[in-house]
Amino acid sequence: MRIVTFYSYKGGVGRTLTCANFGVYLAKTGQKVVLVDMDFEAPGLDSKFPDVTVESPGTGVLDQFLAFQEGRPIPPLTKTAVALPDDVVRSGGKLHVIPAGDHSILLAPQTASTFSAYELQTRIMSSTGSIKSAIYGLRDVTVEYQSDARMLLSLSNMPTTVTVDGESMGFTVLKGNDCYSIFLPHGIHKANIVTGDKFAYGVNITSFWSTTAIAIFSALAISLLLIMYFVLKFVRRTLEYRKA
Repeated sequence: MRIVTFYSYKGGVGRTLTCANFGVYLAKTGQKVVLVDMDFEAPGLDSKFPDVTVESPGTGVLDQFLAFQEGRPIPPLTKTAVALPDDVVRSGGKLHVIPAGDHSILLAPQTASTFSAYELQTRIMSSTGSIKSAIYGLRDVTVEYQSDARMLLSLSNMPTTVTVDGESMGFTVLKGNDCYSIFLPHGIHKANIVTGDKFAYGVNITSFWSTTAIAIFSALAISLLLIMYFVLKFVRRTLEYRKA
């Protein structure tokens, strides 16, 4: 058995896609391949294979880590087969995927208007639990979730305050390449996470609206100049016509 690891210090460089493609290539050469997703911040290896993408991918490595840490029985890993062409199957090639962890999240996509502060809002990047609902505020996000083990929640901005069922909770922020992660208690809970500080948010929102105001003012100024140009041109031609 050979183990090949795809790793990089920076996210968004194509590590997951490369791993998936290399797994398919090895299977086509007649190898029996198992792909294990160990990206706990933003898992998504199973999403590279549409035929195995389901709402709940199954038990993964993270679930085993959490079970060991909490003294619970270690659950078996879920290994999902990837459909391969008949010629690959005849050659003996097989491909399976093991997810990072059991998770399901179905959130309605949010659309942002041209002059929207949506990009400044905190967004959920990933979750190892089942999120029932999510309400986004300007600096916070409120989630109702269910998880058999501690839930790892990744956000776009750094959390500063966390309350669970109305009670303040201590936490440690795990900083990743493009997200900030915290652990929330297992069970069914309602959590509110506030991110950033008021000063930094005030600077960001002021800069955003200042830029928006400048853009609107510039558009109005250009429109007025064009109107003045055509009005003057019309008046000039009218005077020339009367003189003639």
